[in-house]
Amino acid sequence: MVVDYRKVNKKICFDLYPLPKIEQAFQHFSGTTVFSVLYLNSAYYQIPLTPQNRRITALCTLFGLHEFNKLPMGISIGCQDLSCVVDSLFADLKGEYAFNYLDDLMVYSASISEHQKHLREVLGRLQSAGFTLNKEI
Repeated sequence: MVVDYRKVNKKICFDLYPLPKIEQAFQHFSGTTVFSVLYLNSAYYQIPLTPQNRRITALCTLFGLHEFNKLPMGISIGCQDLSCVVDSLFADLKGEYAFNYLDDLMVYSASISEHQKHLREVLGRLQSAGFTLNKEI
């Protein structure tokens, strides 16, 4: 399904949340030997909308008026919202052993035993926040 949100996007106020630069991740890899990359499954659709923002996503179909409960594709601030939510989830781990770039999350460690602990922490936080991962990639 495709929804044209161009008129909505023209009226959206941007929070100016900075997107991460992938080059920043490389600053933290010194001494690390074990890496895992996790991909959030349909990441935008995992970001809940507030009731007032659901109204903005309303679309009319033959079956009635419908609103998205989660952030739909096509909303111009989607990248910013996703980065903000994931950044806040891993704020204390960023630069320690986790780095997120939009829907990709990299976990890095110096040893396998350390990596197992790091992965448990990251996966636990994702589960607590209700995020799911793409197991196909």
